[in-house]
Amino acid sequence: MYAIVIFLSIVASLTVFTRNMRGVAAYGLLAFYMIIDYSNYLFRLGDTATGTLAKSFKEMLLITLVLAIGASAASRRTIDRKVVVMIGATLLLLFYGSIMNGFLLASLDWRGSILPIILAILLVNAGLLDERRVGRLMSFLAIAIAANSAFAVLQYYTFSGDFESTWRYDFLLQEALRADSDFESRLMEYQIVRDGNLRSSGVFASALQFSYSAALACFYFYCRSSDLIRRGRLLSSVGWGALMILCAWCVYVSQVRASLIIVLVSIALHVICFSARDGGRFKAGIAISIGVGAVVVFAWALMFHASAFDASVQGRIPQYAFLVQNFIAAGHGVGSFRSKFDSYYIYGFLTFGIIFAAWLIYVLRVFWRSFGGRMAKWKPPGDTMLRGFMFSSVIPMLVICSFQHVSGSLYYQVIWMLLFAGSRMSMGIGRASTAESDCPPRAMAGVASARSGA
Repeated sequence: MYAIVIFLSIVASLTVFTRNMRGVAAYGLLAFYMIIDYSNYLFRLGDTATGTLAKSFKEMLLITLVLAIGASAASRRTIDRKVVVMIGATLLLLFYGSIMNGFLLASLDWRGSILPIILAILLVNAGLLDERRVGRLMSFLAIAIAANSAFAVLQYYTFSGDFESTWRYDFLLQEALRADSDFESRLMEYQIVRDGNLRSSGVFASALQFSYSAALACFYFYCRSSDLIRRGRLLSSVGWGALMILCAWCVYVSQVRASLIIVLVSIALHVICFSARDGGRFKAGIAISIGVGAVVVFAWALMFHASAFDASVQGRIPQYAFLVQNFIAAGHGVGSFRSKFDSYYIYGFLTFGIIFAAWLIYVLRVFWRSFGGRMAKWKPPGDTMLRGFMFSSVIPMLVICSFQHVSGSLYYQVIWMLLFAGSRMSMGIGRASTAESDCPPRAMAGVASARSGA
């Protein structure tokens, strides 16, 4: 059985080099996120050589993508120096973290927070995430999540009340003890149950991580269904609507409030800031304002009206105080605060310092250049529904990052893929010319186009 996981890892990586199956690499990456925890539990991979190889799929894919891009550059006798600079910069972050916190902690943190971003950029740069491939990939992901949602709903209503009898208990406890030998098993209860009810997750070990993906799938089915209704295909919309309800049901049984926020904010942005006319029209400035405003309102409410929230939310106040007291401009390096905070922003500023602020500005800039300004209208033909989905999915992650640590999750990986794929797609179908658009590796390196602002 070990061979199944290893086969998936090796074959998905090697398909980057083939002409007819290149897109399989992206499918393999998403499948890896979905099955690795349950495979680890079923096959007892642990720290064995087989388990280490199987769990190293993301690293194998990274190496394969770099080789594929290098081979392409060699055939053209040119090399994209911006890609080299981007990879070098991320390796420097790993090197700095290794000096500060040791290589093991730094590498584990790096593969959860930085590696997914690198993979998203390289997949786009390698031509594996064009509009057609992204559309098929999102359909595959949403249907797979819907299938797991059905399993999670079944788990919720058949739960016996004994959280220690669930498959996740032993698995999560072993993982926690491996990371911290002083971990107390009583702390596992809140991760698995809330108010006596199971926080269902299907084959995912983390209810949080699965619920984020279920919320994204729910919004995808909403976009599919509403697009069919707009085009008068009411009967066809019923099936997609049923899948939307199933994923929404799973968001409920996972008992993760942040996922409900993802769904609501995504739909609000889709209704307010997106128009399906003429191939897709976007109001990126309004979307960014809504996202930034939501983060500011949350911070204000937490500071001045903390008593209105429950203990779970109030527990984040000392974490923000810790950020203020321990922030340094250079950051403490990757590995210093792995899995220590509930907020991605607290983790980011403490780990990377002012570099993290620059990164957030860059992300908003890429979003703006892809969906706003002179590219506020994408020309047809194309999948208008997909464009609206991509546009409306990025900002909600930036909102929930103020109170959830999403790095390392399937949801985190997919959002970066959507953002950078949207950036590349806008270069081909937006109003601006290629020279006026940001190529992800170019922007990652912090080098502006010679014509930017013109």
